[in-house]
Amino acid sequence: MKNLQMPQNLIKKWEKLGFVRNNFRLVFLAPLLQTAWAEGFLQAGERRAIENFAVLEFGIEPDTSEYSELKFWLDERPADDLFEKMNQILNEWLDAMQVNTRNRWRNRLLQACLDVAHSSPRIGFAARKLSNVCPDEKREIMQISRRLGFMPTA
Repeated sequence: MKNLQMPQNLIKKWEKLGFVRNNFRLVFLAPLLQTAWAEGFLQAGERRAIENFAVLEFGIEPDTSEYSELKFWLDERPADDLFEKMNQILNEWLDAMQVNTRNRWRNRLLQACLDVAHSSPRIGFAARKLSNVCPDEKREIMQISRRLGFMPTA
């Protein structure tokens, strides 16, 4: 969904967080980043999963300000307060979408969070169920799921 446009009222909230208008697609990466950072550190597989999602889903390429911001978040964990504010913006944006689009994004984001969690070398891709995710990441995915308006099955 490279052609997403953030609603005008949310662009103002985004800019109040200190971000530039053109980097708004990064808000969709907040749940993935939260999942990856749940244990207090980021693993190489989690980093690759997030970077791949950013490139494939949104076309965020190296040598852009969006990619630079993403790289910073992959190196330095964003503060809980920033995650909370980004998730509020994401929720408002999802709520403003048509039902089919909103549900598709919610499902896609949950799957991407699971992909990040399963990219851990301790878990791997063999069993792609929430019950096979480390406890910290599982807890984070459950909280993200509640914020996005649905609960996954364990």
